[in-house]
Amino acid sequence: MFSCFRPVLGVSLMGVVMLAFGFTAVPVQAEEEAKVVAIVNGEKLYRADLDVAIRMLPAQYQKMPLDIVYPALVDQVVEAKLVEEEGRKKGLLDDAAVQASLKRAEGRIIQQAYLTRYVEENLSEDAMQAHYKELMETAEPREEVHARHILVSEEAQARDIIAELANGGDFIEIAREKSVGPEAANGGDLGFFSADQMVPEFSEAAFALEPGAISEAPVRSSYGWHVIKVEERRVVAAPTFKEAQNEVATSLSKIIIGKMIADLRDDAKIEVFNLDGTPMEDKK
Repeated sequence: MFSCFRPVLGVSLMGVVMLAFGFTAVPVQAEEEAKVVAIVNGEKLYRADLDVAIRMLPAQYQKMPLDIVYPALVDQVVEAKLVEEEGRKKGLLDDAAVQASLKRAEGRIIQQAYLTRYVEENLSEDAMQAHYKELMETAEPREEVHARHILVSEEAQARDIIAELANGGDFIEIAREKSVGPEAANGGDLGFFSADQMVPEFSEAAFALEPGAISEAPVRSSYGWHVIKVEERRVVAAPTFKEAQNEVATSLSKIIIGKMIADLRDDAKIEVFNLDGTPMEDKK
């Protein structure tokens, strides 16, 4: 919901980075995670192992229904366990490089667990309500337009369409007949959108038009040449706390983590070095 606004948030870079590396304030469904999905040589593999495999998939596959990818994922975790067992038989657990990797992985797991618990302890209902009010005080309402477009590949064709419209042509019918955009069948209807949801050149032209107006010249973008008609304009009302609750939690979590890390840096003795080994001043 807060995509409707542009609040200014004082979040430390480290707080954002730690969130990007897997932090989540959403509690894990322990019962689901504990379900057995396979047994390999007597060792059980759980739904939690499957979830790790899901997170390693390309983004487009992560969105697929679980029942579709489930058989392949189970095969993947089973095969991974077989390879792990073979590596253990070869003594790789005692390998120096493997030990170093395990040490780093252990550190990341502890970091994530601490961040999750720290936020859970500090992300109270009262704190979220207060943060919501702060965001509403600094938020700028978002204007949206409801527009249609006719997309063609050549400028000359776009100019011919503008002339046809000026002579009384029906925008919706022309869009259905001549537009190469995916919205052609729907008369070029793009629905309501804000300026940041379209490429800049398209948004600039669309937001310059009044309701009922059609662009006087073709608008070029990376997709081709557009003829734009604006149907309506509106200002989006601020979301209620309930509507914005998830985004408020995410925003406040970043701030909580950022402040915690800043405090840790202030209390720590830190020495950092340049590539050539000379001391570098720590920027607390």
